Amino acid sequence: MASRIVEVVASHSVRVNLGNYEGTEVFVSMKAEVSEGTDSQLVAAGLAKRVSEAALLQVVAVTKARGKRVDEKALRKAYGFA
Repeated sequence: MASRIVEVVASHSVRVNLGNYEGTEVFVSMKAEVSEGTDSQLVAAGLAKRVSEAALLQVVAVTKARGKRVDEKALRKAYGFA
């Protein structure tokens, strides 16, 4: 009997306002293959957390590149990161 493999995908998209009517899009997506017998809900929750952290790091990089002060706690709140 062949085992069943399930794909779990998590993604996060954020639009960062750059000022002067300009902005940029930050998008992070990750995929995991889960074999039968593994709790796919647990894998999905872990993947979602990793995607959220990676997207936050991208927002921090965009903010730093603009020469702005980086306050990670404020960025988490402003962009809805858990």
